[in-house]
Amino acid sequence: MNQVASPNNDLRQITTAGSWVAVDWGTSSLRAWLIDENGVTQNSAKSTQGAGTLQPSEFEGVLLDLIGDWLHSNAKPTQVFICGMAGSRQGWVEAEYVPVPTKLTELHQHLVSPKTGNARILPFIVPGLCQKSEQHPDVMRGEETLLLGILDELSDKSGVFCLPGTHSKWVEMEKGTVARTSTFLSGELFALIAKQSILRHSLETEAELDKDVFLATLDQLKSQEATLLGNLFGLRAGQLLNNTSPQAGASKLSALVIGTELLDMLAKCGDNPPKQVHLVGGSKLAQNYALALQHLGITPILHDADKAALKGLSAVRQGALNDNS
Repeated sequence: MNQVASPNNDLRQITTAGSWVAVDWGTSSLRAWLIDENGVTQNSAKSTQGAGTLQPSEFEGVLLDLIGDWLHSNAKPTQVFICGMAGSRQGWVEAEYVPVPTKLTELHQHLVSPKTGNARILPFIVPGLCQKSEQHPDVMRGEETLLLGILDELSDKSGVFCLPGTHSKWVEMEKGTVARTSTFLSGELFALIAKQSILRHSLETEAELDKDVFLATLDQLKSQEATLLGNLFGLRAGQLLNNTSPQAGASKLSALVIGTELLDMLAKCGDNPPKQVHLVGGSKLAQNYALALQHLGITPILHDADKAALKGLSAVRQGALNDNS
């Protein structure tokens, strides 16, 4: 069972003195940055020891293994600000969800601080967001911090946002307030089909995207000549009967999954679809979403996920500092 921590625990210990560490702890990996007292990144590190592989008692040790060389033994503890799955119910300590609608600039008011055995670190975990709805319940962890990190790039702090990944997150923001969210299991579904289904023999998911196949499949979805469930087995049959290449098969699967997600979101918008969508990511997956959005007549605006995470954690820390001043 994970530890218990209360909101605002030890927040008065957050000071501007010395360097601090920012951590984005995902399900399958974590990233850390050492920031000096002037806000300049001095070092960074990555690990494959994501939250999904750890027991609550293991988080502190994994973190120390990653950032231990950055810490000073004879100084005050280094403040570590963490977003992502470290705050899940199965994580280091649960940081309870904050219900939407909520202002992103108020996330620091809900920080939790797990107890540590090592006096060199003072960790604070950012909470996730939840949408308490009978028809559309939803949760997110980590994405809220990325959104906070790009707020200053938005003139009116409003818009539609997509954060592609294992679980693709969609957010409607109004003047810095997260109003509505939704999640698509797109990335996980793609991985399950590509790695565990009969279709795995017909797909080369590491190959370069065949844009012609990808876009043609999007057109078929849009015109309702194709559907996700109705065309999946055709990927296998196409290889057996038509010598369809595994590259083309993977590109078609990508279009079926991404296209179904995008068209579903557009259907929810009715007669008022967004003219642009902010994409937060840095992978090929985000590029595929951008290609699909553009083909559907929507302008994609790309934001780098690493930069957004770091800026978001910096904003959380600054919010706590402002409250303490």
